[in-house]
Amino acid sequence: ALRGKGPTPPAEQRPGHPKSRRADGSSGKPSGRSTPKGRSGAGETVAGRNAVVEALRAGVPVHALYVAENIDADDRVREVLKIGAERGLAVLEAPRPELDRLTDGATH
Repeated sequence: ALRGKGPTPPAEQRPGHPKSRRADGSSGKPSGRSTPKGRSGAGETVAGRNAVVEALRAGVPVHALYVAENIDADDRVREVLKIGAERGLAVLEAPRPELDRLTDGATH
C-alpha cells in the first residue's frame, strides 16, 4: 500500500512558495527589474478561457477584456462576455499575434 508523507505544511513553511517569501519580508522580485516592453504599468494579465472565467467569478479587479478575433464562442467565452457586460468592462477584439504580445506568449 502507498503511504504519504503526512499533511502538507502551510504555505508560509514551504521553501520556495510565494507566501513563504512574503512571510520573510522579501517581495520575491529582483530589484531594478524593468517592465516588459509595451506593458508599462499594465499590471497582471490573466490568459486562457478557464483562468479568465475563474478570475471574473472570484471578483479579481479587471480593466479590460481582450478577445481573439473570430473566436469560437463556447460557454466559457459567453460567460466572460456576460460578466464583462454586467461590470461595464471594455471588451476589445484583437488578432492572435497581438494577444501573444500582450501575454508574453502564454497559452490563451
